[in-house]
Amino acid sequence: MNFQLTNPLITYQSKQQIYFEIYVKYPTQFILNNWTRLLQNSQFYPKNVVIILFFSELLISPKNSQVIAEKNRLKNEFLQLAKKIKLAGHQDQKSIEIIDPQDGTPTNSIKGEIAFDIVAVVYQSLGLSFSDQDGCRVLHHPIAKTAVYPTILLSDAGKKELQSLIEKILV
Repeated sequence: MNFQLTNPLITYQSKQQIYFEIYVKYPTQFILNNWTRLLQNSQFYPKNVVIILFFSELLISPKNSQVIAEKNRLKNEFLQLAKKIKLAGHQDQKSIEIIDPQDGTPTNSIKGEIAFDIVAVVYQSLGLSFSDQDGCRVLHHPIAKTAVYPTILLSDAGKKELQSLIEKILV
């Protein structure tokens, strides 16, 4: 596949020196076709997927105690940010579903028959390649190489609405 990475909606460095990129993309065909199997009790149909790529301090492979600790740290950073986005969306009457980056299940809805494959969503949406390493699929980012931790949110908000909402949180 040809390299398709578009400019991120937002590139951000937090006060904790955590770098990440945010993209807002239409849901993949798999998500659209399997929505009710992915989220059984969802109250909304997804208009957009928010992809947040966290840059890791370590290569995400090989799997060892340091990498596991780094993944847990980035997961916690994601969940903190995602909860702020969800709350801001709720205040604007927009629905946002947070997907757990480690197991692909929703954090606020009943787990569906199947889990989200976050690496596949990023691959299909952004064109980043990936490889299987140590029993884990690892993305290859043009800058961060394999030191990238992918996460996703789903929303019924439009792209411009999401951009505005996210920018308010990050300011």
